[in-house]
Amino acid sequence: MIRNGRQREFNLEFIGKFARTIEKMEADGGAEGVDPLLYRAEIESLREKSSELQAEVDEYDRIRSSDPRSYEVGGLADALSPLVKLRISLGMDEAELAGMVGLEERQIVEYESAGYAEAKAYQITEIIGALKARMDARIPRPA
Repeated sequence: MIRNGRQREFNLEFIGKFARTIEKMEADGGAEGVDPLLYRAEIESLREKSSELQAEVDEYDRIRSSDPRSYEVGGLADALSPLVKLRISLGMDEAELAGMVGLEERQIVEYESAGYAEAKAYQITEIIGALKARMDARIPRPA
């Protein structure tokens, strides 16, 4: 998942590089001494990676333009992942959030990369507050 504009730009740069490489490889029609099947597989591999990067860009853009009213999670391990999406949808970068809660940007980057597993409860509470969010939890009883 892309977590900031720099990562988005990085992905777009590589999508462009992959497109140019694919175009050149298709124009060349193959390389001397290279099995044509392997050559086509290399082109297909570049297309697949480019598609993966584009899907990440599309997801980031969708989150940026979304209405951050609520995000559902599937379990405790995912419970804090919406904080990243909320930050992105508010147009806030890691440095801005860090400044609001008195942390360094690298700490926010590390917390987000690890799904906030390393963050202390009071830091999570401050981050939720800085994002003007509220966390509701529902733990249903088994039937």
